[in-house]
Formats: sequence, C-alpha cells, structure tokens
Amino acid sequence: MHRKAARPLLALAALLAACGGTPAPPAERPPLVVLIGDSTTAGYTVGDEYVLADASPLVTLAALTPRGSPWHAMDVVSLGVPGTTTHDWAVAGAKCDDSPAVAAGAARWVVMVARACERSEPLVAEVPGLFDRSIAVALVTLGTNDPARDPNARPEDAVENLRKIAATLAPTRVLVSSPFWTGDPRRIDFVERLATLLAERGLLTGPDFARMHLPLDHTGVHLTRGGFVAAAALWLDVLPPDAR
Repeated sequence: MHRKAARPLLALAALLAACGGTPAPPAERPPLVVLIGDSTTAGYTVGDEYVLADASPLVTLAALTPRGSPWHAMDVVSLGVPGTTTHDWAVAGAKCDDSPAVAAGAARWVVMVARACERSEPLVAEVPGLFDRSIAVALVTLGTNDPARDPNARPEDAVENLRKIAATLAPTRVLVSSPFWTGDPRRIDFVERLATLLAERGLLTGPDFARMHLPLDHTGVHLTRGGFVAAAALWLDVLPPDAR
C-alpha cells in the first residue's frame, strides 16, 4: 500500500484506539409482547374496585419465565380496552362516545382509542404506531363482549374479525385464544361456539380459555387475580421458543 494512502487508515485506527476500540453494536432491546383484548385482559375487580392493566398479572409474564428463556426480559404491554368487541378491533365502531380523554401520560390504550375514533379506523390499525419498534408477538383474547353489545352477534363473524386482526398485524406473530369461560347467560353459548369455530378453522393458536374453568371474580366475567396468574402461565406455554 502506498504510504500516503495508508495515513488515513492509520489515523482512523488511532482514533478508534483512543475511544476504546471499535464501536460497540447498539444494545438489543428485549422482545415486545402486546396483549390485545377487552376488560377481561385489562384487569380484574376487588370488591367494587376495578383494577386496570398495570396491576394485572398478565403483564408480569416475564417474571414467570425461567432465567434462561429468551422471553425472560420481555416487555409486556396490555392494550385491553374495556367494553370492546371483535368488531371494534377489526372493523370499526369502538365506544367513542364514552372513551376517556387523552391527557399527558395517558395509557397507550387510551391513546389508541382516541386515534381510532378520530380516524374512524378499527382499533388494530392503530396498534403498530403506538411503539417505536416491532412487536415480537401479539396475544389476542376477544369475543366475550360481542353478544353483550349485540344480541344478534354471530360467532362466525367474530372468527372473521379475529382473522382480520391477525392479517392487519402481519408479519407480527399473532396468537389467538378463545375468550375466558363465563357463567353469564348472555355469553355462554356464544363463547362456547366461538371456541369451537376457532379450533375448527385453525385460528386457535393460544390457550383454549373457554374450556378451562379458571376462577372468576364476582362479575362472572373477569378472572380473579389468581386466575390471571394462571392465564399468564398458560400463555407462556404457547409462546414461540425464540424471542424474534
């Protein structure tokens, strides 16, 4: 190599040496897991008090994993929106008339609802824009409010709505569970039929919660705190073996 041509390379090497060698690659951020659902994902009740997602054991999935798991350091964010249906998430029609106002520091799901209502978009369309990185996996539990909001709701339509949710989030991996079991007479038949259809049509990729009698609180719809811990553990069983 010509002596003059080598000088810039030597200068660069000296600069790197002075700075401690070659620049370190940026630190890899932990995988992001997003919970998509309604109030049965968002929280649980204690007495007359409704406890929102930040206190729900579903957001502590990482704490239940072994230290060697690629998911041990994952970030779990709950986007459970009380009162929503599969239609709200897949088509449009979220409860915009009573959605909370967006203030500084508002929860992500509040921001999401506000954006969807402003743009007349389905809730799922706003999910990717809430984060500054890609979602590793989305865990979906929806459907229990469909018959409660619309007595004419059909489980077949809920299946197609859930399919749209998964397609909208692609290429993110989406795991769909059946809704939690319930003793509410308005919902029992719908939830059981939806669970059957999800399995028959190959969309049941998460836990089949409708077939499991996890403990419910006094509402007959939401899980108890212990029930949420059990649900979180069941989600762990279906997470992909890798975190990417």
